[in-house]
Amino acid sequence: MNRTGFFILISLLVLALWSIVPAGADNIDAINSYNRAVDLAYQGDYGQALTEIDQALLENRNFTLAWVTKAGILNSMERFGEGLAASDEALALDPDNLYAWINRATSLNGLGRYEESLAASDKALALDPGSGEAKQNRQIAEEMMAKPTEAPTTGLLPHTTILACAGLAAALVLKRER
Repeated sequence: MNRTGFFILISLLVLALWSIVPAGADNIDAINSYNRAVDLAYQGDYGQALTEIDQALLENRNFTLAWVTKAGILNSMERFGEGLAASDEALALDPDNLYAWINRATSLNGLGRYEESLAASDKALALDPGSGEAKQNRQIAEEMMAKPTEAPTTGLLPHTTILACAGLAAALVLKRER
């Protein structure tokens, strides 16, 4: 994706998600760590991004978006069991968080748990019937269930969920400046 496309994507996400403020994102240190994590993840430095996300969560355990982003980073690192756990933490805080369901489905696909991935994808699609990420996860699960001898796939491209979360991060920064 070129730079212009990236900024258009972020702008659209900010507009679409403006009303969604992650639970517990009231600690400036947590927000700063989160923003650094998103920058690092976008650069492909998932290890350092994970360190920053963990710092954000030390500052505020109820920072839903940090849990969602942690799940995306862990999935990008193919650490699907941990990604699933982080998705479940986000869902415990916000059961209707679209990206937590998408990350959960990605983790489950990576773990070869396709029927559960279908259910998570369906939950995401119930929240947003147009979600391309949820549709992609659902398709992968269906295909893998039809061909059970193939190795599990990771689902979404590594940056997909991180880019979506970056839009939420931009919303946080914009909201803070108001």
